[in-house]
Amino acid sequence: MRMFLFSLCLALAGWLLMETPSFAQGPASAAETTIPNEAADAITGIVLIIAGSGFLIAEAFLPTMGLLGLAGVGAILWGIVLVFDPSFSVLLILGALGVAMVGALAFFMAKALSKNPEGEAGGLAGETAEIVEWFGMSGRVKVMGQVWRAYSDTQLDLKPQDLVHIGKVEPQRLKIIQS
Repeated sequence: MRMFLFSLCLALAGWLLMETPSFAQGPASAAETTIPNEAADAITGIVLIIAGSGFLIAEAFLPTMGLLGLAGVGAILWGIVLVFDPSFSVLLILGALGVAMVGALAFFMAKALSKNPEGEAGGLAGETAEIVEWFGMSGRVKVMGQVWRAYSDTQLDLKPQDLVHIGKVEPQRLKIIQS
């Protein structure tokens, strides 16, 4: 969100450069002291393209759920419109490019969010686990260096370091079967 606000501030600064006369040299006509509109548009557009690229890179490393990515796509497209002459064909191509980028971002976000929340824990079924502590029908077991909560459907008399098999993997616990 901070990066998006930063890009808006940069865009506002570029707009102000186009519209506000400079008073550093004393009173003069606005035509003599302002940056030409084309140059200010180009500077603002380049800054937006760079900021948008930074947003897309930051999206890969920060948990923003696509907000930085969307801000990046918008900043890049807005920057391209400011740098180049926005004729109808350019706007049409940029619109198609924007739709494709947002579609790709949505596809990859949906793919990432649909992954199993336990990661690779589903592959633990059938593995051997070592009892850490056990109290009748529940306790803790160690599998591949990780300690998990575990349970059993039946009362088991298990001691620490006994070996059991994992029958089922659930989101936060394992169902065990005595070896």
